[in-house]
Amino acid sequence: MLKLFIDSDIVLDMFLMREPHAGAALRLMSLLEKGIYSGYTSPLVFANVHYIMRRSLGPALSKKNLQHLHTILDVLSMDARVVDRALASSFKDFEDGLQYFSALHHKINRIITRNGRDFSNSTIVVSTPEEFLRVHDSGEL
Repeated sequence: MLKLFIDSDIVLDMFLMREPHAGAALRLMSLLEKGIYSGYTSPLVFANVHYIMRRSLGPALSKKNLQHLHTILDVLSMDARVVDRALASSFKDFEDGLQYFSALHHKINRIITRNGRDFSNSTIVVSTPEEFLRVHDSGEL
């Protein structure tokens, strides 16, 4: 089964209904929830999303949303090797490096993000939700 890493922006688009991206984020998460693809993310995504959502939605609703998210996405581990690889990498954003090397270690097939340039050095295919859904709809996956 195809393994997808879901970045923070996609989760925030879904929970905060950020247009024009909310529809694609919701549809992508629905495919994951139905088990058509396997969804993964990092502990950093949970932390970043909670930090932003709690300011907009309050801490209780933010936590409830994250509990639901955790039923859809598995959380990838990060260890010393991931940290070492991120530190030695050419990633401009250390956090993106951590996520990338964690995804690489766990043999993730695609990174789904709206910030593809953050993963310009990736050997993993990087797609926006819209790009991924077009490929899904075409039956090429």
